[in-house]
Amino acid sequence: MWSPNCTHYLLWYIHREQLKGSSLFSVVIMGLLIVPTALLNALILLTIWRRPTFHNPSNICICNLALSDLSVAVIAIPLMITWKLYEMNSGEPSIVCSLAYSAMSLGSIVSGTSFFTLTLAILDRFLALRLHLHYRSMVTNGRVIRTCISTWIGSFIVSMSLFIDVFIYDVLVLSVMIPCMGLFVFCHYKIFRIVQHHKNQIHVQMNSPQQKTFSSLSRYKSTVSTLIYLILVFFILYASFIMFSFYHQLVGHTIFYMHGWTISIPLMYINSVCNPLIYCWKLRELRQAMKKTFFHLIGKDDVSATWATKTHRTAFN
Repeated sequence: MWSPNCTHYLLWYIHREQLKGSSLFSVVIMGLLIVPTALLNALILLTIWRRPTFHNPSNICICNLALSDLSVAVIAIPLMITWKLYEMNSGEPSIVCSLAYSAMSLGSIVSGTSFFTLTLAILDRFLALRLHLHYRSMVTNGRVIRTCISTWIGSFIVSMSLFIDVFIYDVLVLSVMIPCMGLFVFCHYKIFRIVQHHKNQIHVQMNSPQQKTFSSLSRYKSTVSTLIYLILVFFILYASFIMFSFYHQLVGHTIFYMHGWTISIPLMYINSVCNPLIYCWKLRELRQAMKKTFFHLIGKDDVSATWATKTHRTAFN
């Protein structure tokens, strides 16, 4: 029976006493993330699923991102915590190895899916402008769902390279991320140019239909700005992991690398709780729908809750 090469993760086991501080820090932060990440992303999924008016390509991308973030809370983080706690308590090396591979491969799948989904979402917004009237006929819900499924398959394939060699995995991840980053920049540049062109046209012809177009353009800009925030936060929180992956390729397995990598993991997973907060902040319609869903779940009418809040504020004014 084939078994993975544990040399890479046994080095962590050998140096577990030196890594205890960073491992404990990582475990505590990840533990604090589980509940808010799970609740917020579950609320996103339930809100969109319950409302047919929200069933469009952009929101399907949001659902896929929320599903991957929910998987971080219920699968990736618990596995990572189990690995690190078992390692710190000098558990059986073979079990440490199995836990490490499970945590890393599943963590890679959900993180990769988030990254691919962000790429898909910005591409969707570019196509919405580029295709214009043909967008609805070409970018259908069914096609977007199939593409979202392919993001999970692609992430699974990349994560399986861990079982061949960690070096190959690092190279593969970086070789996938760099072209996607280029696509981010290209799509954002083209979107900016097209939006500016439409704004100039609207200012020249300010009639009633154009005012409607201006309203649609403002709504479109809101979704694009949300994506920009999501992408920026993603790269800020993943920056340390990417840098330590580069460092590992250049220098190898050092204590500094192991400390840095251990701390970079909870930073990556913070992204999964930031995403739903960004939706709530930037997308007003989704925020209001989430609020209604929340009050419905706790058995409280949204209107009466809002009235009670206003009454409470008035009493103190």
